[in-house]
Amino acid sequence: MEVKNTQNISTNSLVGDKPELEGVLYYIAVKGSLHAFDCAVFGLKEEEVKALEAKYPRSIIVNGVAFKTNVLNAVNSLVQLGYKVISSTGETEITWTMQRELTMDHPKECDHSNCAGASAHASVCQTLTEMDWERGLWYAAFNGDKERVQILIDKAKNVKDVITAADNAGYTALHYAARNGYVDICKMLLQYGANIDAQTKSARATPLHKAAASGATIDAQDVDGETALHKAMLNKNTELANILIQTCPKLENITDHKGRLPLGENV
Repeated sequence: MEVKNTQNISTNSLVGDKPELEGVLYYIAVKGSLHAFDCAVFGLKEEEVKALEAKYPRSIIVNGVAFKTNVLNAVNSLVQLGYKVISSTGETEITWTMQRELTMDHPKECDHSNCAGASAHASVCQTLTEMDWERGLWYAAFNGDKERVQILIDKAKNVKDVITAADNAGYTALHYAARNGYVDICKMLLQYGANIDAQTKSARATPLHKAAASGATIDAQDVDGETALHKAMLNKNTELANILIQTCPKLENITDHKGRLPLGENV
């Protein structure tokens, strides 16, 4: 797993005044959905909670701590603290089991950059599904990383396949970009052939549904006063038109600058 270095967490605080026994393994559990902005971690030591709290807002829950961040961000941060993923279960909501080897005590000034434990844990044993999601277009779209989206598109052997690929929950990169309001990325994905009608597995939601849920302006008009529904009808895309009407019923009654309704009537 590629560990993000946007903000490293210092491991200095993890070393107590008393030496710990070498070879002893310590386990924690991380629980969350790839599509959510919060997660729960169980079994953290007080010093580790403080280290993560420096990056993410947190609240106390039964037997654990909830952090306001996507679960993969939390996992990446725990990797920086010396943990590695040893197993995971679940699909919609996943529980990762992580372990860290307790080592002999180090000088307080040691930053662990040259410790064997740190290098040993740098490569995390994720499942293929998790690795694919994080390294793929979904993760970049989810985080609004436009530069990364473009890089992945440029590297793709078959751009259409990469753009339209869905994860285990049926989400495409366009779903993630639309849900989080990243308009520029949505435009980029659509230019490369993203499927605006793609539906998620459980709720059968399209990117437009996700955009509406995020507060996006579905009834926005262009310079000619046309809405997305005008465009859909102009291109005879009745399936898209039905989705737009379902998502924003008032679109039917919005006229363009020439007084034309989307369904072809003049006012």
